[in-house]
Amino acid sequence: IFTFFLVLSSFNTAERVNVWAVGKESRISIVGSSNVNTFAFDAKQYSGKDTLVALPGGRTGLQFRRGILRLPVTDFKNGNPMLTRDFRKMIKAGSHPNIIMNFRSLSAMPQDGAPAQRLNAEVEIVLAGVSKIYQFPLMASRNGNTIQVKGKEQVAFTDFGLEAPDKVMGFITVNNELDVKFELALKVIN
Repeated sequence: IFTFFLVLSSFNTAERVNVWAVGKESRISIVGSSNVNTFAFDAKQYSGKDTLVALPGGRTGLQFRRGILRLPVTDFKNGNPMLTRDFRKMIKAGSHPNIIMNFRSLSAMPQDGAPAQRLNAEVEIVLAGVSKIYQFPLMASRNGNTIQVKGKEQVAFTDFGLEAPDKVMGFITVNNELDVKFELALKVIN
């Protein structure tokens, strides 16, 4: 009898597992500003092959068993090659070639066919080898086997032990705050 219930409980858990492939049309941007201008570094097309795996977490929505997106720093580009080079150097791309977004939880599963829902995600960001956890407000919608997720959260250079650079003898000062924006296209594969 015990074995029967053990097998039955594992079968039910397996049915509730959510597995999503991250689509190549996903985009991530890092937007900052200085006392002169704004700038953005965009990864306009996701180049990885990551899969997200989430389980129901009771009152907390979904808990990710595997929620890591590895974003090569070389995918983030800006129209200005010198600015792109300085950005890569500042975030130590030589020793930390990936920016990591690790989704830890999601407040609910988007309902199929419903209007976009406001959800919250707990996301760990690893930049220059330093980890910080954020609560991302996001909008999510589901249409059949496709889930669209859009989110934005403000982070700071100092969160990751980095110093916002001064340029041109201190004339141009980069602000400490950055906006991390993402638009994920997730394909349901289970």
